[in-house]
Amino acid sequence: MVFDQFDDIVRLVRDPARPIQFIFAGKAHPRDDAGKAYIQKIVHLSKFSELKGHVVFIENYDIHTARQMVSGCDIWLNQPAPPPRGQPATSGMKTIVHGCLNLSIMDGWWREGARRHQWLCDRR
Repeated sequence: MVFDQFDDIVRLVRDPARPIQFIFAGKAHPRDDAGKAYIQKIVHLSKFSELKGHVVFIENYDIHTARQMVSGCDIWLNQPAPPPRGQPATSGMKTIVHGCLNLSIMDGWWREGARRHQWLCDRR
């Protein structure tokens, strides 16, 4: 996950020339204990670690929040659980129309996009 190399992340967010801010939002499925624990970890890091002020978790994620986040985002990082446990994370699809770079695992929508892109290239 993003914070597995904690010292590297601290160095990145504190770079005076190119500081980075991570903004997280989302909800874990009620039965997804690992997802809930990950959100708790993000909230903890945002308040009680060297990342305070550089990591933010926005609560009550909904379509309005998503619209605001997508329109002001430089890089969209998707981290859904890989299939079969995770669901396709379609939030990243919205970022493309705003010219945002997308960083994700090969989940459902990403695989579908790659397949359609290949189909279009083959038809040329």
